[in-house]
Amino acid sequence: MRAEHADLMRLVRENEFASAAPRVLAFVRRGAATGAVLDTAADRQEAQGLVDYWSAKLYAVSRDVESGAGPAD
Repeated sequence: MRAEHADLMRLVRENEFASAAPRVLAFVRRGAATGAVLDTAADRQEAQGLVDYWSAKLYAVSRDVESGAGPAD
């Protein structure tokens, strides 16, 4: 998850968020499933933090699009 998070961060920096959104959504879905099977509480907490970060980013961008404000990258 850490490696994919780093790749997504780089992708978002290099491009508009909209181009990365499908990968981010897939990451959130996979991350939620992965977090459910991690052994340690620390690993689950870290995974949840990454899922929360990208979920919030998706939500913020979707609100900007709905309001017509455009993405706030």
